[in-house]
Amino acid sequence: MIAVATAYTVSGDYSIYRSQVPTKRDSPAYIKEHSVPLFLWN
Repeated sequence: MIAVATAYTVSGDYSIYRSQVPTKRDSPAYIKEHSVPLFLWN
């Protein structure tokens, strides 16, 4: 547990994935889930 806490503290915001986005909202795969239509056309 101490090793995991130390590794997390040392690594900070770095990730092994270069193209990883910070949040699900920033991901192009979930763009439709987080977009709000401004006009509702019937």
